[in-house]
Amino acid sequence: MTGCVAELFFWTVGSNVYIPDNITGCHVYHEKDERVSRAEHPYWHEKQIYTESRDITWSLRNKRPDKLRDTLKEVEILLSQYKCVKASWKNKVVLQIILSNGYLITYLVKENVADIEKVLIDKSLCGKLSGEFISDALLTNSFIILSYPNLAKLDYVYFQKRSNAGDVGKKIEKVSAFDPKFGHFQIPGPSTRRVNRHLSYCSDRNLLLVWCSINPKDGCPWSPLVSDCEQANLVLLSINGPRLEVISHVKTEYNLLNATLSKKTQQIITVELVSSRSEETTVERGTYEILKTKLQQSRSISMTLPSLFTCLSVHPSTNRLLFGCQDGTLVMFDETFMTMHSTQASLIPVNIKWHSNGAVAFVVSASGNLQLFDLALNHLNFQLLGDQFSSEKVLKTDMFFKKTIFFQDMQWNDCDNDTELSKNSQFLLLIFNKGPLAVLQLYFGLMSQEGLSVLELIKEYIKHQQLYEATNLLCSLHWENDGPSCYAGISAIANYLLRLPLNAERESYLEKTLGMFYSPVKTSIANILEYRDPICRLARRFFHLLLRYSRFEKAFLLAVDIGSEDLFMDLHYTAVDHNETSLAEVSKKKAEEIQELGINSSEEEESSESDYHSDYYQNPLQSYHPSNSDFVEKVMHHPKIKKSPSLQERCPSRVPKLRLRHRTENTDKESTVDYFHSATSFQPSENYHDAIGKELVNELIQDYTDALLDKPTIDVDGTSHVFTYL
Repeated sequence: MTGCVAELFFWTVGSNVYIPDNITGCHVYHEKDERVSRAEHPYWHEKQIYTESRDITWSLRNKRPDKLRDTLKEVEILLSQYKCVKASWKNKVVLQIILSNGYLITYLVKENVADIEKVLIDKSLCGKLSGEFISDALLTNSFIILSYPNLAKLDYVYFQKRSNAGDVGKKIEKVSAFDPKFGHFQIPGPSTRRVNRHLSYCSDRNLLLVWCSINPKDGCPWSPLVSDCEQANLVLLSINGPRLEVISHVKTEYNLLNATLSKKTQQIITVELVSSRSEETTVERGTYEILKTKLQQSRSISMTLPSLFTCLSVHPSTNRLLFGCQDGTLVMFDETFMTMHSTQASLIPVNIKWHSNGAVAFVVSASGNLQLFDLALNHLNFQLLGDQFSSEKVLKTDMFFKKTIFFQDMQWNDCDNDTELSKNSQFLLLIFNKGPLAVLQLYFGLMSQEGLSVLELIKEYIKHQQLYEATNLLCSLHWENDGPSCYAGISAIANYLLRLPLNAERESYLEKTLGMFYSPVKTSIANILEYRDPICRLARRFFHLLLRYSRFEKAFLLAVDIGSEDLFMDLHYTAVDHNETSLAEVSKKKAEEIQELGINSSEEEESSESDYHSDYYQNPLQSYHPSNSDFVEKVMHHPKIKKSPSLQERCPSRVPKLRLRHRTENTDKESTVDYFHSATSFQPSENYHDAIGKELVNELIQDYTDALLDKPTIDVDGTSHVFTYL
């Protein structure tokens, strides 16, 4: 079973954390010369020797000038009194957190293990803040921005001096060392009610988004005149050196749950709560275009969740949303594919955090238990570092606490500007309410060169023979954004399966893998031209494997997709050897037709690429090779073929709906979109795949083959003319 090897470090010297001696993958700091009972801790001394041999601190030193043990105890007292508002990794080894009272705490961590080397408490901001308590903060190497729950104002701390690049990771300094310039800026928004103002930052364009959740149904203090400025809950600002400038502000239609600045486009992605009931919750994903002086909503998509909403997380690419529900359901919405699929978690999620490359997401419960899912919502196991194999679905951190604790937040140490970030391990900071802090260190192994990437996960699934998870993860990728990963995943899965004897299960996985290219939900001409030849070679290998195992019907359909004359002739001669005269005749006829048209496989791909791509978008279920269009047209108008009702007509309950609304300045159009075809190619749900996918694909393939072999009257689904590999 594919999983992650991890090690857990608790940054505390308190007595609330208890770790049994037999668990070697979990660490906590101990008092110097601490005495314990031999009966309760039989391996205490042996574990201390093992820990120190790995250069992990067993007992913190307390020498001047750092006095690390006393400083950490002071930090624990502060964490118990004030809320940790924000945590930010400056680089791989430097962590900064800011408390609600303005205290800035900086940690220097060892590079190989999540062990503290130094802690610095900075009180430079105290006494200079506009409010009493901080709502949210933005911590960068150039400035600090603070927001407040009861003030429509931002505090902007601009650093006029910068630290040298060579000093990063070697020493930590207070804010006063960077010659800070303090500024206070009034912003639009409610000033007479208490709201939590959140900050979202785009470093590429120096844009800052301030948003807050305001329920339109809630009452507000009476005022004789309430302006639009006071009602705004979405404010966009630009950062120009030591100045902040308001670009635009709007008030959302519903209660705002999340707002994110897109890193690739001039857009703001919002998620709003439309209605919430015990049975289901309706949310709306909105897209706001950033114009020169205003924000304009261009699109909105409403979706229904199976139960009450608890948390959500926006994918780093901003085209996916992952929702957590009160019944433990995780729901993924993919805007590119226009699909929604779900899975059942083993806990009630209260927080979700995507990894920076978007391959995996951590789901956490209120007690701090963790579960890991990949992009296709396949779960991955946890294995704490140790001498025994104990892989589990859920990493139960609450078992290490003597008292009840509540989880608050988590943060990866994946800094975009850190080019030396280790690929063999990575840190995940875990923040518990009223402390302590903990760090989960994930190990990827020496053979892994991709870290927590999609391609590396596919390789791990193949190594553990989890082909269902590997193909699902592959089919969840987008050609537009992940072209190299798509091709590498297709190549890895296909090459593995083509080396093995063919059976029904492996055949279906090969069809699904190659269908990622030959029947994509959405692709581009550039991707087709770039990966056409190498994937065609894999498809030809699959074709000859089908011939060796006498799978003539599937081989013929694959040859139709590839559209090469020599494949039909190979099928013709093989059919003759097996006394399949009808198939041999049809194959030879198809080969002669291609030869008469003077189109071989390489020439037609170069000359007809634009026509092919245009036809693809007009009818995604049409043949995926330009040479097939005339032949398919003849087959579909064969007098012995009659069309049956579509799958949507036969199974309307299995076709989910999404409500789309396109907005411009003068129009507001609403439409309902059927995303069944997208869902069939993705096949995220095992029940869905078993109930519809396999049955229909096998039925359609058999019907199509019977028609080609001139057999009695058949039924063909009117929605699927040519049977590609779904």
